[in-house]
Amino acid sequence: PRLAGLAAFGAFALCYVAESLAMGDSCHEAVEDCHSHALGAAALTGILVHSFIDGVNLSAARLAGANTLIAAGLSVIVCHLADGFTLTTLFGRSGFRREAILSLLAAVGLSTAAGAALASASSAGLGPGPTSLLLGFAGGCFVYVGAADIIPRLHRERDPAALVFFAAGAAAMAGLHALL
Repeated sequence: PRLAGLAAFGAFALCYVAESLAMGDSCHEAVEDCHSHALGAAALTGILVHSFIDGVNLSAARLAGANTLIAAGLSVIVCHLADGFTLTTLFGRSGFRREAILSLLAAVGLSTAAGAALASASSAGLGPGPTSLLLGFAGGCFVYVGAADIIPRLHRERDPAALVFFAAGAAAMAGLHALL
């Protein structure tokens, strides 16, 4: 638990520093009506690295046990479904053609598979310490995204659906916990 906590804090701090030093979002939080999100080479690289790390985390979750792998796997699936819709829209608005969008989405999916394969091939000897670090790091990144991006947007305007989605997410987590 101590290593996982340190890794979570390190991930949170790293995400904060990275977002402070680089433009992570073309629209600032204060801008209400932003409809442009330009995706350049840096953003595409970031998406591919993010997906690769998802695969590495799946491999670490496998080492932590079947229950952890199922929970992490379901999380990655839900995340990638949402990412697919978002990326399709953003790529389309950035001027990419349909064929290029499909190729980029395939590259994102293959990046996750590559991360899992590479980590699985090299992690046969990973013990609990490195596994805790990897999973803690993944958790810290998720907490940062929630704290820095999702929660401020929820508080910017009243959205009754947000409470319903929150309740559905809490129920899904409770159901997964009961199942596992």
